[in-house]
Amino acid sequence: MNELAFFAADFKEELSAFDGDLLWGQAEFVNDCIREILSHIKRGDGRASSVILIGHSMGGLVARATFLLPNYVPLSVDTIVTLNSPHR
Repeated sequence: MNELAFFAADFKEELSAFDGDLLWGQAEFVNDCIREILSHIKRGDGRASSVILIGHSMGGLVARATFLLPNYVPLSVDTIVTLNSPHR
């Protein structure tokens, strides 16, 4: 049986919309969190292999940015869902 676990990244209301470096730092933090989460969650046949990211507003852009950083673990994100994110 599959289990579903939820985790949240709290950026302490940092205004990433006004600072690109802050957005990249948040994306790097998310990648570090993904690595840590996947190291602790176990499935019946071993460890979990990927997560689903859900981001609202600038969090959606942070989720997209995770793929572009050197600390991204390939195939660690299965799906990204964004809500009211300014992609344009």
